Amino acid sequence: MSPSSGALDISKLPQKSAGPHVVAFIEKYCVHTIGSMAGKPLLLEDWQKDFLEEMYRLYWDASSSEWRYVYQTILLGVPRGAGKSTLAAALSLYALSPLSGQNAPRVILSASSRENAMNVYGPAVDMVQMSPMLRDVFLANKNTIWCEENRGNLKRISADGKTQFGWVPSFIVRDELHTWTTDRQAQLNEALQTSLVKRENSQSLAVTTAGYDKNTILGELYDRSVKDSRLERPHDGLMVLRDVPGSYLFWWYEAPSKFPVDDPKAWEIANPSKHISMRKLQLAWTDPSTSQQEFEREHLNRWSKAREAWLDVGLWESMSIDAPAHLGELRWIPEGSSVQLAIDAALTSDTTALSWAWLEDDGKPVYIDSHVWSALDDVPHDTFIPGGRIDLELIPPYIDDVIVGKYGFQVDEIVYDPRFFEGIARKLSDAGYTVAPMIQSSSQMADAYQSFYVACRSDMIRHRGEKNQVLSEQVNSTGATMTERGWKVFKLKNSKRIDACVAAVMAHSRAYASLERRNRRYIMRRSDFMPPDDQDASQGSPDERGATPA
Repeated sequence: MSPSSGALDISKLPQKSAGPHVVAFIEKYCVHTIGSMAGKPLLLEDWQKDFLEEMYRLYWDASSSEWRYVYQTILLGVPRGAGKSTLAAALSLYALSPLSGQNAPRVILSASSRENAMNVYGPAVDMVQMSPMLRDVFLANKNTIWCEENRGNLKRISADGKTQFGWVPSFIVRDELHTWTTDRQAQLNEALQTSLVKRENSQSLAVTTAGYDKNTILGELYDRSVKDSRLERPHDGLMVLRDVPGSYLFWWYEAPSKFPVDDPKAWEIANPSKHISMRKLQLAWTDPSTSQQEFEREHLNRWSKAREAWLDVGLWESMSIDAPAHLGELRWIPEGSSVQLAIDAALTSDTTALSWAWLEDDGKPVYIDSHVWSALDDVPHDTFIPGGRIDLELIPPYIDDVIVGKYGFQVDEIVYDPRFFEGIARKLSDAGYTVAPMIQSSSQMADAYQSFYVACRSDMIRHRGEKNQVLSEQVNSTGATMTERGWKVFKLKNSKRIDACVAAVMAHSRAYASLERRNRRYIMRRSDFMPPDDQDASQGSPDERGATPA
């Protein structure tokens, strides 16, 4: 249910709140499940108590002679780390318990994926297992929690699993609503929300941080809420919409746009939980793996546009070997070095790129170079192939004649996107090279993108700068969006090409894999660390060794 102008008017009816009753249940029966506080009572923050006071408002329904919830649909938006999943887990256990007053309660913990579904269900199970009082009331396994006393059960479901819509829920949690973006997730959302009408006094709680795309379930709900004339701003960091006629509560913490993203005042305003210190936020702000847009979304709870250019302006240029900060470093890859090769191949409209990477040792930068073939003369390239089609048969001779012959490198491994290159890869394998596919949609590739991004943010890549303008142009033409599966890269413009960047990412990841393999090859021998006398003793006594006693 969304903000509405329905007919319910309870202004003159008796009202109260079950919020204090819910708080008492949580603080008496629920416990922390991780960290140094694990096993200790879950004591709620002031902001959580204020929220529950409003969420559990009741009005007297004379027609049924019962107290009923004012709000059926509730949206709670808070920054990352505020404890929203732990709170949702505790509220789910309250909804399942006899103290909720429900007969045969049906509680559903839902999420966009199986993995996300564990964010709330996992803490709920842990609470049952770690709290002696909850263990007396509930039984739990990996999928369901039961309460025999009131015949209730709690289940977790996800949009990517087998979902049945025949439930009559008393309480629903929709976790991280900003990740519900696909058609299947939208179908699950609609099925859950429409099921609320099947049962009196049911509630649906969505807990989330802000997202990227406003053309989503959360984005549309957020926009309607903040544009509603009844929206309240109790203080700078909180927006509240009490849509009583629509039975909808919007409770959202966010740093106002008037504060820049790097202003500690904005950090303080947006984060209501006392355990989130300024030091923690400062560490998050300086973390090279976190972009400014991601920090703004996760820690200020502000909607962030999807990233455009993957790397900040000037970042790639700052890692050139000709940059003033690097003039005292090793100039380039030494002859005889063992390099990792990566190939992102195309036939017609895109370019084909061969990138290579070298890492001398842990803690040192990765050196990267590339060569690009193109069947289009109007895009940056190193070699133009006339006739409108790239001949991939040109790549093995380039490896033999240039990488090995001219530069004097040893080829440790060749990885490739198998879409167009499988046949050539077999020929390279037959020629004695170690080859392996690297699937673009795999978790391995997602890790490779993240590793490359962190390396760039940490100044841990070197390239030839103006001596390889094609690579630089393609890296700077790469856009990226952060998804729940990691970076999704794309061309900033259709006229641009990014194959050299993709190949560089692949080669960079294999450089670190090669270093790990080299480190594993060193076998510790006991004799390497034993004094001479002990070495002799390890070989047995003189008599046992066949020596003649003096």
